[in-house]
Amino acid sequence: MSELRRTLRVRAICCATAAILALVAAGCGGGGSSSSSTSGDTGGTAAEEGSQGGGVSEAAEAAVEKFKDSPTAIGPTKPIGKPIPTGKKIVYVNCGAEACNNVGEAMEKAAKVLDWELIQINTEPTPQAIQAAFTQALRDEPDGIAELGFDKVSFERQLAEMNAKKIPVLAATGTDESGSGIDLQIIGSPTQGESTRVLADKVIVDAGGEGEIGIVELTAYPSIKIYSASFREQIEKDCQACTTTTLQVQPTSIGKDAPTLITNWLRANPDIHHVFLSLDQLGSGLSAALKGAGVEAPKIYSKAPGAEGLPLLESGETTAAVPGPTPEVGWQFMDAFARSFTGQSFAEDEKWTSLVLWSAEYENLPTEKTLPVIADYEKQYEELWGK
Repeated sequence: MSELRRTLRVRAICCATAAILALVAAGCGGGGSSSSSTSGDTGGTAAEEGSQGGGVSEAAEAAVEKFKDSPTAIGPTKPIGKPIPTGKKIVYVNCGAEACNNVGEAMEKAAKVLDWELIQINTEPTPQAIQAAFTQALRDEPDGIAELGFDKVSFERQLAEMNAKKIPVLAATGTDESGSGIDLQIIGSPTQGESTRVLADKVIVDAGGEGEIGIVELTAYPSIKIYSASFREQIEKDCQACTTTTLQVQPTSIGKDAPTLITNWLRANPDIHHVFLSLDQLGSGLSAALKGAGVEAPKIYSKAPGAEGLPLLESGETTAAVPGPTPEVGWQFMDAFARSFTGQSFAEDEKWTSLVLWSAEYENLPTEKTLPVIADYEKQYEELWGK
């Protein structure tokens, strides 16, 4: 293997996706001190036509209106219709971040309903730890394996063995497509990109269809790059009088100097009054940093808030957010396994629940710290299972 190929492989393995980021503030992001960079207009139509005057597009208004109401139905709708075998053993590779733990807890509850055994293997987002976790998953000889946030390049050798043994392998929030060795990818890149496009339209509406919009992008993670690009492209498409300015922040800054970096950037760009955080945890401590520096707080819009972000939504410090992984993922994993064990395809679980814009102004915030999108999701799955 060439040195370049080896380097790229290690980088790819290191880049576990957004669900893991809260855990890896001191891990995969490349070490060393934090750095930031800014870019001005994104170019193209939005930048060139920014002087033509504001105005909110009908498309942006329609998108925001569509996703203000919380969804009430889970993704799968077809009852399994067959007796689900008991005694199955499922292994869940848990990244250890808050979202991963929420999914693991949800899977534990679902396993009890189905009379299955769930084994959770906790790991860290380093190449060695990921390899060890999936090797252990194989040793446990499970009937199915699930993971959240790891792309298959992180465990290619083990995945090949899982496929050879016909062990169903399910994933969520990754960039791999279903059927690529990963049997099912729940809320993959297309859904993640759609969620940030909706958030971009919310920003456009709040900004009145004009002005400079800030993007704080966490570096090094393929999934974040994808949906940050979706946000930026939607601004260009639906806001002809908007420009965007981007601040790039390394993962090592989360929980450390990210608030200072963002504060200094906003001080240097006083025309930014609306900011998109590509990961909600980037805003931890930001309000205090802005206040301490005497910088006016912009409206904040974020992706994938956790329990720490919920109070900020409730108080309005975060104007709006779109959910990331939720406990519903855990039950959808188990639903997919149940369909597989009864001779059915994974097609029903390709579907995910409708998107939603969380905001205090819409009175649609979750009431549980695990941040479920649908309050009675457990009951709905039990009905599909005939329980």
